[in-house]
Amino acid sequence: LSDETAKQMLLKSARGVLITKVDAQRYENVEHRPAVGDVLAQIDKIRPRDSRHLGLLLEDLKPKQKVSIVLLRRQGEDATRIDISVTLPP
Repeated sequence: LSDETAKQMLLKSARGVLITKVDAQRYENVEHRPAVGDVLAQIDKIRPRDSRHLGLLLEDLKPKQKVSIVLLRRQGEDATRIDISVTLPP
């Protein structure tokens, strides 16, 4: 996440991961789907520093674990926070 993108998303710091690709089939049954351009701002209560840190966070997740995810989406002049709660498959 660049400093410029963080500023556009109204973030105080450039922590988070910019979503550049989404597999739509994986999110068919999800009400609030991630979209290209969203920022993955939190997994549980941790803000990923970059994609490497995000990978480390994802490695620690366990099957059937409930996970909270926060996405930020820029729409015009507004930045919207999207809170998602998912239970990982077995």
